[in-house]
Amino acid sequence: MKIWVKILIIICVGSILFFSIAYLFISFKAKALLIERLEELTGQQVSIGYLGLRIPLNVEIRKLSIGELADVSYASASVSITGLFRGKIVFNDVKIVNPEITWQKTHSDAAVVDAPGPAVGPNLIQNSKAAKDTETVQRKQSVSVIIKHLTVKDGIVNFVDRTVSEQGLQIVLRDIKVDIDNLYLFPHSAVTDFQMSAKIPWQENSSEGTVYASGWINYYKKDIQARLEIEGIDGVYLYPYYSTWVDLENSRIEQARLNFFSDIQGEDNDIVAQCRLELVDIKFRPRPLDQPEHKAERIATAVLGIFRALNQGRVVLNFTVRTKMDKPEFSFINISKAVDETINKAIKLDKVNIEDAALLPRKLFEGVTKGTAEATRAIINGALSVGKSILDVLVTEEEEPEEEEVGTQQENPLQE
Repeated sequence: MKIWVKILIIICVGSILFFSIAYLFISFKAKALLIERLEELTGQQVSIGYLGLRIPLNVEIRKLSIGELADVSYASASVSITGLFRGKIVFNDVKIVNPEITWQKTHSDAAVVDAPGPAVGPNLIQNSKAAKDTETVQRKQSVSVIIKHLTVKDGIVNFVDRTVSEQGLQIVLRDIKVDIDNLYLFPHSAVTDFQMSAKIPWQENSSEGTVYASGWINYYKKDIQARLEIEGIDGVYLYPYYSTWVDLENSRIEQARLNFFSDIQGEDNDIVAQCRLELVDIKFRPRPLDQPEHKAERIATAVLGIFRALNQGRVVLNFTVRTKMDKPEFSFINISKAVDETINKAIKLDKVNIEDAALLPRKLFEGVTKGTAEATRAIINGALSVGKSILDVLVTEEEEPEEEEVGTQQENPLQE
């Protein structure tokens, strides 16, 4: 018998023996070990309907359930044999089909910020005990796990924010597609490339929004460079987030569609995101002829006019978010401050006229005589100088009744 035939037989027998041992391990041990590990990581009860092995070394999982956190219809992973000989678990290809994740944000999970406004920061592990268990497992982990390529198809994320209302505001991401290359599940400096897309079905009779993100991240060094695009945002549906500043009912806003873009740069855990919010479509409810125009409607019209004057007819808001990679946060107070800055810019460029300024609450006009552009600028800059948010002042000030000026006090034509 020729030597090459003997080598071939040895390889075949060795492969069959290896596969048989792996199959027995998967059948009798791996399922219990995987359930135990996932329960340690998530703090949730885990069940697996099926876990099996296909030639050459492809692991399959069906009907994976992780408590109230996630359900996965199907997952498969192609294990690298050469990686095992190097003492590492290397998956050449991991596929996840129909995962559904449920994430509920409560007041106890809300990030603390130094100014009012709802903060949104992802935290899928929903209790501190689970987070501590995760750190413990990571420290004890001795086997390196590497995923060369990960794909997610037809994913769903159900996000319920109970910090804005008792019943919670629900936002759903559907048709999620994710592609990730070079993912290291242990502390190691590596550049991980990613790309993600999804759809957002808003309320009934409203068109879907779209989400797209791409870039790279080095989680060990806490560096990142990414681009986030969200188009077709239903501004009316998200009203609970900005209800402090906008009177949607009295302003008669029926529809508002927005686009959001963000270029994200991060180094050594410090993230700076340059953001752009565009109002692409807004509709007002028709007002009956016998109904007077409400102050909130006049304010909305004036503010939109200011923004259009600054951006050649478009309503655009640019702002910057600074946060941390290991604790990302986004607060709507960033948008409020950006509105203030934009109006202040309009004042400096003489884009705000007396008619617009006349919509401001009366108390800001005390002592101001007949108007000029300089008087308008002084009025609004005065509000900014004492720490007032122009947006807060515009929409939270109650209507004051007209008062007749008496004595020798000079009439102020800007007062309502």
